[in-house]
Amino acid sequence: MQQQLAQILVGAGVLLLFASITVHAFPTTPTTRNYLQRGGVGLSSSHQLLANKKNVVIVGGGLGGLSSAFDASHYLQNCDADITVVSNQPHFSFVPSNPWIALGKRKPQDIQVSLNKVLPKHQIEFVHHSVVQLSPDQNQITLDDDTTISYDYLIIATGPKLGLDVVPGLAEYGVSICTTPHAVQAYEKFQQLVQNPGPVVVGATQGASCFGPAYEYLLLLQHELYQWGGPKLVDACPMTFVTSEPYIGHLGLHGVGDSRRILEQRMKNVRCLVNASVQEVTKHGVVIVNDQDEVETIPSQLTMMIPAFFGHNAWKNVKGLTDSKGMILTNSHMQSVRYPNIFGVGICVHLDPIDTSTKVPIGVPKTGYMIESMGTAAVLNIRDLMHHRPIHTTPQLNGVCITDFGNDGAIF
Repeated sequence: MQQQLAQILVGAGVLLLFASITVHAFPTTPTTRNYLQRGGVGLSSSHQLLANKKNVVIVGGGLGGLSSAFDASHYLQNCDADITVVSNQPHFSFVPSNPWIALGKRKPQDIQVSLNKVLPKHQIEFVHHSVVQLSPDQNQITLDDDTTISYDYLIIATGPKLGLDVVPGLAEYGVSICTTPHAVQAYEKFQQLVQNPGPVVVGATQGASCFGPAYEYLLLLQHELYQWGGPKLVDACPMTFVTSEPYIGHLGLHGVGDSRRILEQRMKNVRCLVNASVQEVTKHGVVIVNDQDEVETIPSQLTMMIPAFFGHNAWKNVKGLTDSKGMILTNSHMQSVRYPNIFGVGICVHLDPIDTSTKVPIGVPKTGYMIESMGTAAVLNIRDLMHHRPIHTTPQLNGVCITDFGNDGAIF
């Protein structure tokens, strides 16, 4: 299974960004953790772990959750700790490969691993449910089946709640590459475009923080159209890139390396609209306010916009845990500013914008390297707390972005 996961990541060109999965020497002895049977006489309806152990619960089975779980398995193996991953999804999906799914270059099973198969091999319990409530005063989470799990330490790594409903019509008429099921639907739309060519709009809405995949999808789409029908098909699908960034290649980071020059050069045959906010997506177009504050309707037969990200309601409802968007508020050690035994990892964590001077609000991206580093920091700081030591580990929050443009790519 570890070899299968490595193949997925190598195929995406980002093995180094997820190195903790493959470099740690995980124990392979059978798991010693057991849940007490539920439903028996005298037992509550809770998931109850054996006593005399510290319960480390990780909510989320994506990049942040899985890397945190493997780090916990490695770094906490001598701490007498039980590790549990709770996810509403049965599989880990390598989200950076979703643009490939959306264009038929991969199938979902090529980028997915069963959590129920891989986690127990590393003495990690897996619970396939959603969290509907967090009770930090009781150190307990409630699941969608009304059962509860108690924790000593909690890592929240649930990724984002997509703001598809913020822009009218985006969920109904647009496509998305933010989840693998969304990418499958996007592939169906791509196939329709090949059969019935027309204009395309790709980009990122106001408040978005994840810009790289929009560029990658547009350039991959252009390449795939050329592969399917040559220059004639490409010309029949004129492309417009609509972004809240102040310039092409800004990426929410004032640019990364030579990103502006590289992307402007690669997109010279694409109409690019910066400082744009999306007002509505319709069946036949996208309504925006452009850089000149004019309302403009852009015809579109295929629309893919990266939306703004928000936090999940289970966290937003907890006093002092999140910002107004539901993102986890942490200190530099990824520790909750209000609850010292709760940590945040990944896209669900609040980061202050790097550029606050933009005309249209934008966020700061969290790349795979950053997310993995957050998880490692959280686990190492939990280990310090277990040993009654001051926490000191901070993550490396420098962005690394590897992109595939079809016949070539770039590293920012």
